[in-house]
Amino acid sequence: ELTLSDGNDVDGLCRLLKGVVGQAYGDRLPFVTAGVSMLRSRDLGDYYGWAVGAGVAYRLSPKVSVGIEYVYLGHSGVGAGNDDANGSSLSIRTSYRF
Repeated sequence: ELTLSDGNDVDGLCRLLKGVVGQAYGDRLPFVTAGVSMLRSRDLGDYYGWAVGAGVAYRLSPKVSVGIEYVYLGHSGVGAGNDDANGSSLSIRTSYRF
């Protein structure tokens, strides 16, 4: 959910293209991420912004890992009022390698 600087929520779809860089320490992989995002709102139109984040993945076995990631999204000049639309996400994931 993205929120405008005036406190109103933005109803729409946010797409994210990001890169990830990390360094493994044993079974742990801390990482940072950055990229671009696109906010598509039926009411406000399309707006491009940025994203930054960090997380850590932990290998439970050679085929299974778990992780957590936080990403902050920022969009400027949204709508007729040129508001900022900002939001964040927290993801928890499990991966299985075939």
